[in-house]
Amino acid sequence: MTVTEEKKSVVYNPSAIVNIFNNALNSEATRKIITAGGIYIPGKGQNYNGYYYDQLRDETSDATITLIVPAIIRANMIAQQVIECQAYLTKKVQANGARIELQLNVTELLQQQESQFTPEQIKGLEILQRKAKEGYKDVDAFIKTKIIRNEPVRIVILIGKTGIIDHDIKHQLEETISFY
Repeated sequence: MTVTEEKKSVVYNPSAIVNIFNNALNSEATRKIITAGGIYIPGKGQNYNGYYYDQLRDETSDATITLIVPAIIRANMIAQQVIECQAYLTKKVQANGARIELQLNVTELLQQQESQFTPEQIKGLEILQRKAKEGYKDVDAFIKTKIIRNEPVRIVILIGKTGIIDHDIKHQLEETISFY
């Protein structure tokens, strides 16, 4: 008679899984001081044992990273200013949501200056980035597809009461005007 041994599989709970990856993610960047720069965004203003949790946002995108700032350094920082600082990188494991977050721990504020972009330019850039993320629409291909499928195409053009561009629009339609 042979005795068979059942193989038991190991069951991992969520925090164990997060810690497996946390232990696997090692980088030389976490072992040295780096210079970081971006737009300083203050957090809620809550002091946690002499440190504040703020944000450092990229000047040309909406990418952000948590910035841990000592109270003595934070007193000299101005919201929405472009800063350059010395910092070291750490990881924070969040079992809730199974996330590993990178954080920059500020050791020295090197400089800060007004943003090179106006709030309007930043807003415009954010709109362009959102449009790129959602995808640009190829209107020509959309209209051609509708025509090929014999589906109605409805184009609405809004012009002011004193506008005189209706003739320009008709001229641009050229031979396709019979479809509209």
